[in-house]
Amino acid sequence: MNERNKNKVGFGTKLGYSMGVVADTMGYSIFYSYFSVFLTTVVGVNAALAGVISALGILWDGITDPVVGYLADKKAHRRRKMIQWGSLFYAAAVVLTYVSVSFGETAQSAYYIICCLAFWLFYTVVCVPFYSAVPELTDDYDERTRIGSFRATMATFANLITMASPMLLVSFFGKWTGSAAGGWTMTAGLFGVIIVITATICAQTLKRAEKGGSEEEVPAVKLSFGEAIGDMLKTFASVLKLKQALILFVAIVVCNIYRGFTSNGFTYFFIYSVGWSGAQVSFGYAVLVASWFLYFPLINLVCKKWDRKVCLIGGALISGIVRLAVIPIVTTTVGAYISIFSSNFLTCSYLALIFSLPYDVGELYEYKNNGRRADSTIQSIPLMAQKMGAAVGALIWGIALDSTGFDGTAAVQAEGVSSGLVSIYMGWITLALLAYAFILGFYKMNKSRTKKIQEANAARKAGKEYSEEGFSDVL
Repeated sequence: MNERNKNKVGFGTKLGYSMGVVADTMGYSIFYSYFSVFLTTVVGVNAALAGVISALGILWDGITDPVVGYLADKKAHRRRKMIQWGSLFYAAAVVLTYVSVSFGETAQSAYYIICCLAFWLFYTVVCVPFYSAVPELTDDYDERTRIGSFRATMATFANLITMASPMLLVSFFGKWTGSAAGGWTMTAGLFGVIIVITATICAQTLKRAEKGGSEEEVPAVKLSFGEAIGDMLKTFASVLKLKQALILFVAIVVCNIYRGFTSNGFTYFFIYSVGWSGAQVSFGYAVLVASWFLYFPLINLVCKKWDRKVCLIGGALISGIVRLAVIPIVTTTVGAYISIFSSNFLTCSYLALIFSLPYDVGELYEYKNNGRRADSTIQSIPLMAQKMGAAVGALIWGIALDSTGFDGTAAVQAEGVSSGLVSIYMGWITLALLAYAFILGFYKMNKSRTKKIQEANAARKAGKEYSEEGFSDVL
């Protein structure tokens, strides 16, 4: 596209494109932060079973990520169409997931498993094309970083709404419908409407960017079902054969074991260990997300002075060390808010930067595969890794919560639940966070190497001589 050949992307295009992250966040955050709460306290599902149901849905999403990525890569302009039409099914799945049903334990479990599978499938249909569309807008390394930061800022607004408002909205709609279950369904319905609207804005922005494009349409190659499956697996394997892609994959899995665990545990921890009410939890979420705005300028400064990798590792280490240090006072108000603010070093650097790293891998992939690009397939790698890690985190959380003696139907929890939550939520899971920082240390792609690879790709396309000096160590 002609936009892709420019270094700068206009504010309007950034804003319109980044509306897609609102659609992403509205469903993603309400699932991770509240689905387990909904199952255990409204539907009455056992905590361990709730963890299994969540994990199955998330693992399924990890399986579908590379499939959707492969399909999005096969035809020009398919990305924005998938964002547009996939959002309708995604929104419907969000609503159905928060409908309370009670027709026998087996049938009830099957219902929520099916809802989870549908939710994560259509989430993937929207989000893989969304995140992989940036290379269509610009080739510039710094501009891609700025788009990532802009996108993360939009995600902050969406998270502020999604994480802080549900408890209040459920209470409001619950009074209107006469039940907490009805309140959850109405809240999910409101979020579904927002998902469709913001995804449509994103898709239309990408459509405008396509107009006047100079790139040639790639003719579709008709393959049989078996040939398509073989080609998909071959493409996916060729991506993971890149050492840098594999390191990134493992690092994101480990990071999201931590993120999946703590996202599921946030509400439980602050209610049953710190002693907050539902309204205080909503305020805690609001403070958590609103404070992200303070971190993004710092992230941009670190990236400008050093690199994305330095910022990601530094953020993880600061969050991990402070979490362990604050354990003795974490059940006090001061300690609780310290834990919230410190967690943002990891969260904000991750949101702002992690989905920009695959763009660098994409340039490396193009060089290694003689000019062939697979941006959506490559973007599916971190998304799949994120879901796999989050699934494991959700599963571990459900088992760990059950081991404390937690009972979602009890008015008062048994002795030992509070201290058990502190141990698992603030202590042991932090080891996964520190492991993520260690693994990311082996990732070598940076601004200098990426630019040299882009120059080599451009020279090869033009039939000119080129050198591997400056990036041969990542080949």
